[in-house]
Amino acid sequence: MIYVSQIYMGAAAILIVPAYIWMLGLEAFGIVSLYLVLNTWIGLLNFGLSSTLSRAASRFRAGAIDSAQLRRLLGSIERIMLLVAIASAVAVAALAPWLVSHWLKLARLDPADAVIALRLTGLVIAVRFLGSPYRSILAGFEDLRWLGGFNILITTLRTLVVIPVMALAGAKLPVFFIWVLAVGIGETFYLAWRARLRSPRGGAGRGFAELKGHWRYSIALGLSAALWVIATTADKAIISGAVTLSTYAVFSVAIMAATAVEMVAQPVVLAFGPRLTFLYGAERTAEFNQFYDSMTQLIAIFACSSAAFLCALASHVLFAWADNPAVTVFAAPVLAGYAAGNALLAIGASPLQLQSATGRVGLHLAATILFTFAVIAGLSLLVPTFGIRGAAWTWLAVNAAMFVFYVPIAHHRFYHGSHWSWLIRNVLPIALAATVSGALARMFFPVGLGRIETVAALAVAGVAIFGVTALSSSVARSQLRAVRERIAGKSRTA
Repeated sequence: MIYVSQIYMGAAAILIVPAYIWMLGLEAFGIVSLYLVLNTWIGLLNFGLSSTLSRAASRFRAGAIDSAQLRRLLGSIERIMLLVAIASAVAVAALAPWLVSHWLKLARLDPADAVIALRLTGLVIAVRFLGSPYRSILAGFEDLRWLGGFNILITTLRTLVVIPVMALAGAKLPVFFIWVLAVGIGETFYLAWRARLRSPRGGAGRGFAELKGHWRYSIALGLSAALWVIATTADKAIISGAVTLSTYAVFSVAIMAATAVEMVAQPVVLAFGPRLTFLYGAERTAEFNQFYDSMTQLIAIFACSSAAFLCALASHVLFAWADNPAVTVFAAPVLAGYAAGNALLAIGASPLQLQSATGRVGLHLAATILFTFAVIAGLSLLVPTFGIRGAAWTWLAVNAAMFVFYVPIAHHRFYHGSHWSWLIRNVLPIALAATVSGALARMFFPVGLGRIETVAALAVAGVAIFGVTALSSSVARSQLRAVRERIAGKSRTA
């Protein structure tokens, strides 16, 4: 269910963009894109606390900590999150006029509407930030089926229902953000209720004493997350101040389409991460290693197949999605670069789950520091000359370098096996199959089609690329054999 929900969330976020552009205008959509960036930046203030809660819930299930410790940890983190949320909302409200007058390059959008929209953005971000610890503790309890259904409901309300709301109340930015804020409030309150229902009984405690046993892990993950957000939003921040808001919106469309790679791979991490922590806490080493290999293969299937699809057919995807000549021409190479980089990122991030399970994330912090400096340096060199294409080249090159140099070091420390056998067994066959099938799809894709025909052809190509990629995985083949055996067994008993 969690995987279905992530696919639904990703598809809704991507497919709804043309409707947003049509109703709000390309320039106003740039404000919506900026809201997504600010929402990521607020994650800087999490300091790894949500990840700490998720890990603590998994360790509680494995018997490593007791119920009172978990409950007190939740109470401490709730108070910290509330203070941070209030401060962030006030800061965004105070900065909104300056951002509109000195940073954003408005041409047609009313500055007053832009200020109101940014202030509402601050409230939306603060409210959703308050819900992050509850979502994390539910993931740690592996309450993934419920989370999947809830995510589908909230995504429908926030992303799709806002269209008829704007049709009735007016297609303006304040209307958009007022609705999103109302949905966010309901989301956070319901997550809090569910998390308290699932959490063990025990005193909430006072002060922040329970955090003492987790501070090293939290601070390391928090610093890593902060640097990661800087690295992954530096391109958006630099480009938003260097180009017109319309060009920034085109860039945002490409980035949003490329996030499909992360969206289809992320559910695997959400499903496997808590289980890895549980297996490590229960000292089941052989099962831990096998589970990690299976996780890697599944991530590679989804990341490589989606990246191959987007890289090979970028212009066709953008034509079918946005039907905007400017978007199709300028965003296609950016989409291809970011999609390939995101595939390397998704697979290369697998060792973080090993480190998180053990509670030692110092190496991840060091790697993130290097990654951040490399991204900023590359952007500084390439964006002034090559614009948004330079940002895509930077993203691809840095992620490739991290995959080649960081992953072997992480496996040497935390993986009870050979890195090269892991690479040959779990990644290379899948990547090769995706690359070849994507190249063939590009070679034989029909040209001169209308928009509806292009959508149909893309669907066929996407299924074919995914099928070929999945069949190259030993995990997928074994699952397919198991399904066949169950079907055959039912047929014999019938």
